[in-house]
Amino acid sequence: MIFIVDELYEDSGSPNFIKNNKITEVYLKWNKMYLLSRKENYEESDVTLLQESINEWAKLFIELFKENSKSELQFPKLHSWVFHIYSSIREFGAINGFAAKPS
Repeated sequence: MIFIVDELYEDSGSPNFIKNNKITEVYLKWNKMYLLSRKENYEESDVTLLQESINEWAKLFIELFKENSKSELQFPKLHSWVFHIYSSIREFGAINGFAAKPS
């Protein structure tokens, strides 16, 4: 984020250029979503708020980066996060370590 704060990220004139404020917005939405996902215990309202945060982040993330992705952001983890995390939390509880690789 330093490159945005210090205005080192300049408009290249590219049709797919992403403005600084949009990158900052997607970063802030990611942080909000990530912090909500790290809870140890969830009330139903927490899970709903997390899903809303995921939807907001994913919509903006896909809007910003789809054109720059050869796969058009067709990633299994992105799909799982957006479409299955809500039901997983409701069924199994906290997701801390959910995506961790086995040791």
